[in-house]
Amino acid sequence: MKLSILLVSYNQQKYLDESLDSIFIQDIPFDFEVVVADDHSCDDSISIIESRLKKESCAYQILPSTDNLGISKNYQRAFAACSGQYIAVLEADDYWTDPQRLKKHIAFLDTHTECVMSFNRITFYFEQQQSFYTHEWKNAEDYDYYSTAQLAKTNPIGNLSACVLRNDAVKKLPRELFDLKIADWMLGMAIGMQGPLARLKDPMSVYRISGSGEWAGMSQHLKNSKTIALIDTYNQFFNYKFDKEFTEHKHRLLAEEKNDGKSKPATAATRPAWVVKLIRRIVPHTVRACIRKKLTRE
Repeated sequence: MKLSILLVSYNQQKYLDESLDSIFIQDIPFDFEVVVADDHSCDDSISIIESRLKKESCAYQILPSTDNLGISKNYQRAFAACSGQYIAVLEADDYWTDPQRLKKHIAFLDTHTECVMSFNRITFYFEQQQSFYTHEWKNAEDYDYYSTAQLAKTNPIGNLSACVLRNDAVKKLPRELFDLKIADWMLGMAIGMQGPLARLKDPMSVYRISGSGEWAGMSQHLKNSKTIALIDTYNQFFNYKFDKEFTEHKHRLLAEEKNDGKSKPATAATRPAWVVKLIRRIVPHTVRACIRKKLTRE
């Protein structure tokens, strides 16, 4: 079989119509299967998915959902169930936008046999603001390569729904990898130990940023703090082979935290109420007005 489409879900029933639609608009001229790894959802995700798959009359398997495994163990059993030469991941709150997306990825990987994974540029959808954003492509070529060392310094992947993996490489991933907290970044670094990863120019998938998402719902400070902790864990996992790159990444995040934490001038909104009252009592209104004008101009 050429392709396994891996649909990963957890309590995301309100997004399933859109994600499933994006699978079945694909132009897929080769054998494929859909593997569903639902992590014991409490909503109607399983019934919605199964009803749609039966309607589409495609080859599929729905993995048992009797316990909540967590993201890492759920992916571990999901990858083990995939029989295709390639695995295209779609998390249930994301969706693909280009009907030729799977054809483009597989054509690229068939041609560039040195690559163990490809991923496309993503479009961020900020659900609360109902706005979209895609990073600018600044390279001359239609693709670029990344190594594990490069990924240790930054994460250009951003979302597992943008990824297509070579199954032979997935099968070689160490079992202990799935004892860690993994997502697109760590998975990319681990599989990158077997060969380069390729980023494709075309933005062909949407990553939904919503308040309900575990990562997306965090403040930037909390994201930085968790990433710094993960860096230490991942650095140890790779036996400090990429210590220089991980350290550079960590120092950059620490610098961001330091800059964000610099003291800012107090405003009427941040001063204690008794201070505001005292200023109003001892400083004439005309003087306060002049000061406000001066600060506004600056």
